[in-house]
Amino acid sequence: MKPITKSALSVISLVVALAGCQSVSTPVAPAAATVPAQAAARQPASVTVFIAANAAVKGYRPVRLNDIRTVYVSAQPLINRSHITGLDVVRDTQNRTYVKMTLNPQGAALLKTVPKSRGYATVVGGQLVSLMGVRQGSDFLFNVANHQAAMSVVQAIVPELGNKPAKS
Repeated sequence: MKPITKSALSVISLVVALAGCQSVSTPVAPAAATVPAQAAARQPASVTVFIAANAAVKGYRPVRLNDIRTVYVSAQPLINRSHITGLDVVRDTQNRTYVKMTLNPQGAALLKTVPKSRGYATVVGGQLVSLMGVRQGSDFLFNVANHQAAMSVVQAIVPELGNKPAKS
């Protein structure tokens, strides 16, 4: 079985596993409550979520990941910064790490329009950070390699969080 197919099939099991997600001491930061640009050390990175597919879809653009793997993503993002009301880092029962984006009602409604046969491509600061996204109620979770990677993504999206100590 191809790795992309395995990844797509594992999303179904992730939905069940994520039901037991637990937060790991990361402050929740509403996107609307960001520090003004002149006070922030860095500009916040853009964050977008595209609809993705393993096979060519009319209107989707191919994104070549390597010599073997190509995914197809929607021309326009489904979710952007304006839909995000909070961020957190969570782990599932199998200790996989996710960045959880809490979405406003409009963002949550947009996620519900995605066919079950499609996946998600999450881009932060112009860089693809995850092809493993899961919708959970009004939250969107995307898989990252580890806690450090998750914290780097959160800090890129909301730089002022890097200047505050994490809750214990």
